Amino acid sequence: TPFFSTATEFSQYIESRSSNENMTVLETLVEFIEEYEIEPEKIKNLISDSLKNKLKMEYIDLGMLKREKTLSDFFEV
Repeated sequence: TPFFSTATEFSQYIESRSSNENMTVLETLVEFIEEYEIEPEKIKNLISDSLKNKLKMEYIDLGMLKREKTLSDFFEV
């Protein structure tokens, strides 16, 4: 199992692997968990805010989360 000492290090690894393997961050994270037979709870502290935001956007794109409304949603631009 790869060892990561910081959330930044782990998140950069997941993002890089995602890009290199042409997978979503979510797919990469699931593959990592399965590959190393890790319980998801064991890595939750290694997920940086940046990676959380990318996961959130993927969930929104998949229709699993609703997009948050912004001020511009209420006005024509």
